[in-house]
Amino acid sequence: MSRSSDLLALPTCDPDKSFAVQVAHKEGVVGTAVAYVQCALLYTSSQGERRIRVHTLSVPVVQDLSDMFRAADGTACAALLAKLGVEKSLSARLDESRAMVQQKVMLTFKEFKLLNASLLRGSNKLAYPESLRYLPIYCLGVVKSAALRGGAKDVNPDERMAVGYDMMSAPVAALARAAYPDLYPLHETGGDWGIEGPDGAIVLPQTVALSGAYLDERGAFLLDNGRVFILWLGRMLHTGWGQDVFGVDLNSAGAQDSTQLSVEPERPGSTLSRRVNKLLAALRASRPLYQQCFVVRQGSPLEMHVAQYFVEDRGPAVPSYPDWMLSIYKGVMAK
Repeated sequence: MSRSSDLLALPTCDPDKSFAVQVAHKEGVVGTAVAYVQCALLYTSSQGERRIRVHTLSVPVVQDLSDMFRAADGTACAALLAKLGVEKSLSARLDESRAMVQQKVMLTFKEFKLLNASLLRGSNKLAYPESLRYLPIYCLGVVKSAALRGGAKDVNPDERMAVGYDMMSAPVAALARAAYPDLYPLHETGGDWGIEGPDGAIVLPQTVALSGAYLDERGAFLLDNGRVFILWLGRMLHTGWGQDVFGVDLNSAGAQDSTQLSVEPERPGSTLSRRVNKLLAALRASRPLYQQCFVVRQGSPLEMHVAQYFVEDRGPAVPSYPDWMLSIYKGVMAK
């Protein structure tokens, strides 16, 4: 609850939460080379001790706004827009909330274009600083999330509110993963994923883009959105892979129901099963919650629940990534 412009009251707070604040400078030009932003958290610890934790951020004051754009944290900007979008959805229509997020991205790139007009004269390309390269795709993931997508008939109200309030307090890294989940191909067993690297950490597979075009019916892909794991199995996946990981023949009658398949616990004597379980354990290690792993087979009714995470694809009443970027481009280039 916001008690005033500089006081936020929280019922509880833990290290896995983050809150966004917009700060506006209304006085004259800052004459110093450094500016400071300070906040204090007054709380009672779990041991009943009253404490104050003070955070002080020192940031350089630049003479050229283009330098500020280039130093921006694109992921943090996306997290801020996500929180603003969810906040707006509580008092406005969902389509207005989605439009606001897109408009903010559009205005950001338009301002950068105006600041660099002399360098971009005659260019019809969409210009943006490298620091904000992933801002559009993260924001597309935000408007396609259960918190903002569709209407009353598209998302269960309880799910919409749960996801929305989770986004309102989620830290930047978790929110970015929710907006654009990681998709790992696990059928390519020739690499060193799932094995300890020289530094002792488990090597992760190389991720692929969130588009159905990258799904191979002969493959197995693990989707990680920070809350659950979804293991998607192609209909033509080699039976040996299923035998190693699940201990069953995927073509058998008992394996057709994916809810009966589980990658855990590790299958004794199976190197592939051990690698998959090591990968899941490594991903869970840095998370504040325990992520369950669900199995979905291509062509099954459950597959519709996976499609919503493919941010770059077109969906019901939501644009594809190319269409989204084209819309932003037209807005930036408009006079």
